Amino acid sequence: AILSGHPKILLNKGRLGWGASELNHYAPECARPFQLFWCAAVPSPFVRQAYSPGYDLLSESLSPDERAAIQTQLLERGLDPARISIFPVHPAQWDRILQTQYVSEIATGRLLGLGRYGDHYRPQISIRTLSNVTRPERADLKLSVSILNTSAVRGIAPKYIPLIPALSERLDKICQTDPVLSASRTEILREIGGLSYANPTFQRVSGAPYRYQESLGCIWRESTASHLQANERAVLTGALAHRDSIGRTLLSGYAHQSGLSLTQWLGEYFKVTVIPLYHLQKKYGVGIVAHGQNVVVRLAEGRPTGMFLKDFQGDLRLLDVLPPDGEREFNEFESVLTRLPAHYLIHDLITGHLVTVLRFLSAALFESEGLAETEFYEILSREIRSYCLTQGINDAHLDLLQPRVQRLLLNPVRFKLGYADSDIRPLPQLGPEISNPLLLFSVSDQEYS
Repeated sequence: AILSGHPKILLNKGRLGWGASELNHYAPECARPFQLFWCAAVPSPFVRQAYSPGYDLLSESLSPDERAAIQTQLLERGLDPARISIFPVHPAQWDRILQTQYVSEIATGRLLGLGRYGDHYRPQISIRTLSNVTRPERADLKLSVSILNTSAVRGIAPKYIPLIPALSERLDKICQTDPVLSASRTEILREIGGLSYANPTFQRVSGAPYRYQESLGCIWRESTASHLQANERAVLTGALAHRDSIGRTLLSGYAHQSGLSLTQWLGEYFKVTVIPLYHLQKKYGVGIVAHGQNVVVRLAEGRPTGMFLKDFQGDLRLLDVLPPDGEREFNEFESVLTRLPAHYLIHDLITGHLVTVLRFLSAALFESEGLAETEFYEILSREIRSYCLTQGINDAHLDLLQPRVQRLLLNPVRFKLGYADSDIRPLPQLGPEISNPLLLFSVSDQEYS
């Protein structure tokens, strides 16, 4: 919660849409646990939901007595609890958005507000993803919160809801059975359920802004706490460059704890993060936008031992022409997931992780520990080359080691669009190519300067 914000976005803690009261109660840095507001919806074509078998999602947040109290409310209103969808919403979303934008649904009894119940939650740095502090091993919740945070208003797109459990299960199966992924302990934080309630009024409006299509939804996701052993912790990769009061990075603190040198620690980190992400692209044609919140490094006594991947609605894309393994595993999802050519898909890793996470990490390590950026990228390049050699990969398809890479620009998008609404989420702009830092270590100091 004390992190300085998104390293690339000028308005890097944008929460446009909230006032002082919401920030004081629900911002991560305030660290105030709170209960969720619960709603009920009658069956409707505007309500989409999907759940993994074997999970009782309400028990992830509610006690038996609270569930009984909700059931009593429904019975008193003449409703059959077995036919009603019960789900959490963010309290601020109910107060500021839903009671006005869904007023017709509330007035007709199709959407019911039930009140605050259940376990207490605390926001992660993404603000609208919440961790259960009453029972940390229970599922995290990702909720629609209509604030402009970095590049987009943070809703939940209805189109992804039906495939959420199946897609998570497929990724989980691949990570368990693929030799490269299982050896590197790549694990999926499975999305075990989801619900979206599209606003019927805006569904009838052609070209209605996307924010009004995504303002009511929730996703249940496995927590990292449910996967960790007693001597382990999970750390967002975006946090590793954070520095303490004397300028030391969080990464160097973990390296010291592990007993590894800084360069050894980085080598272990790249093996369990960058290499598995690259392998998913190479073997399966799957790109995961690998920014500092979607990629979570697993540490045992400070040493990198694995990685958790999460958040697959909109942040998982497929190659336009899938390799055989990808075609076999993901053909059923092709109609919903975004398809990209290879030179764009590779940016889920290049821009998502190398530019958005590693660029700032290498600079922080140079300033705090004196580790040259050329040495930093040489370690990474060596791990990539070793992977390609071991896997027999020698083609230019989805190549991380190309001499030049395209720049993707985020800030100019906001300058161009301003703050007007649009019917699709803003897309990054293309900038001029830059030299690939993974190759710069091999040139002379004079050329590099």
